[in-house]
Amino acid sequence: MILAVGFACASDAAAQCALCRDAVASSTPRTILAMNLAIVMLAFTPYAVFLVAAWRLFPAFRDFVKAGIARLFAGLRGATP
Repeated sequence: MILAVGFACASDAAAQCALCRDAVASSTPRTILAMNLAIVMLAFTPYAVFLVAAWRLFPAFRDFVKAGIARLFAGLRGATP
């Protein structure tokens, strides 16, 4: 969750390495934004692969996540009038 917030708040240039900045220096703003999005998505891909694998391979993990989501929604329902 902390990583998601960090990546969501990153400025456009913060997502680019030095080579990427040089490659898009003469590109259009649309290309620059697309490249930033691709870099951020690549950063999250290993986490997504791990979560999908854990969900499919470990029923205990699946039950743990479902219980946590149920607790979260139960707390949200109780917090609103």
